Amino acid sequence: MKNLGFLLVLGMLFCKSYAEGNGSGHEINIKINGLEDSVCYLAGYYGKKQYYKDTSVFDSKGVCTFKGKDELPGGIYSVILPGNTYFEFIINEQKFTLETDTNNFVKNMKVKGSLENKLFYEHFNLVAALQKDAEKYKNMLAELEKRKNSDSTAIVRKKLNQINKQVEDYKLGIIKEYPETFLAKLFLAMKDPNIPDPPRDENGKKIDSLFQYKYLKNHFWDNIDFSND
Repeated sequence: MKNLGFLLVLGMLFCKSYAEGNGSGHEINIKINGLEDSVCYLAGYYGKKQYYKDTSVFDSKGVCTFKGKDELPGGIYSVILPGNTYFEFIINEQKFTLETDTNNFVKNMKVKGSLENKLFYEHFNLVAALQKDAEKYKNMLAELEKRKNSDSTAIVRKKLNQINKQVEDYKLGIIKEYPETFLAKLFLAMKDPNIPDPPRDENGKKIDSLFQYKYLKNHFWDNIDFSND
């Protein structure tokens, strides 16, 4: 799977002009129950590094707003909170509201006015739930491999593969149902090209031992959408 830092660079590239808006600027309202009278920062990404885009303050009701006359470039952003904690979200739509609490930013997130972030947090929560099961099976697998119990090992591996398939099926569903979203394009960019088996001669010998390497090199960018640059 392609490196996330690589994807963040791509996000800046193919989402530079991707944000949806009507030219009326941006307004992002964030409410965090349990947080008040605190400074926060809106941060974007440049490669693997964050940079501060704007500053705001949570009021006594736990509400802060990032607002401006210009539209923000589409991509992944984060809100930096006191104690150097943060959570991420997508800017594509220019006006929306996020509400959560200090107990669990991701699990308790409520989204209004942004399909992108509704899908984004559904994905986060799905992965978090499945990760608990995956961790359990990974621990079981390690013990079974020590005991060299091949039958049980095969069963546990199958369980892990089913979990991985569930995540991949979810991503494919987003790509199919919401192909124009930033999230769909991000998931598509994360897919490695399907590399075919190398051609062989009549004796079954590989004609070109570097065929798969060359194929990957030539098709590495197939799933990247640069049309919005």
